[in-house]
Amino acid sequence: MFGEKPITLADSTSYVSYQDPSIDWDRVIAREHERDPKLRERVSAAVASKLMTRPDLTEDAARRALEQESVIERVSGLASDNPAMTLEEYLPKDGQRVTVFRLGVVQRTNLARIQDETAGGAERPPRPAERFWRCFLDGIRAIDNWGGKKPATIERGDVSFVDPKWLAETFVGPLAKISDEVGLVIWVWNRFSESDAKK
Repeated sequence: MFGEKPITLADSTSYVSYQDPSIDWDRVIAREHERDPKLRERVSAAVASKLMTRPDLTEDAARRALEQESVIERVSGLASDNPAMTLEEYLPKDGQRVTVFRLGVVQRTNLARIQDETAGGAERPPRPAERFWRCFLDGIRAIDNWGGKKPATIERGDVSFVDPKWLAETFVGPLAKISDEVGLVIWVWNRFSESDAKK
């Protein structure tokens, strides 16, 4: 299944993180300027404000950051319905390959438990970071083009998943931000499908 809403445990889709160091941001931003001729104007208007919040940046670096944020915002909005579209949006640098996360369906009982246990209540605040981490551990089927050691996998029935223990050992420190991003996508993709499947 590619770019559609999940219905069964065997369904999956692909996703590329905007944090992937292999993304060719020069090409991605150039294409964005072609698609949106007013981007340059909006970015120019926002540079001064960006420099106020980030005085460590040069004007060129602030412009670049704003252009990148614009792309990420647009693509993230579209990826909530179709995570696989990130494969087309985030172009790799010449001679490199982006890491592709294969996202799977989180079983409804697990999804409901994650929702209940992280939603918060009268005496406890919501815990979205925990929610996304648990979706990440429960929803990664495979990781293609991973630069490090090959991900360990486990079988659940007829479906293969990346071993949650391997994920927990690997996605720490700086890589934890990627697990937050990918976990959010898994959460949204699975939640969107649940209500849609009832139609």
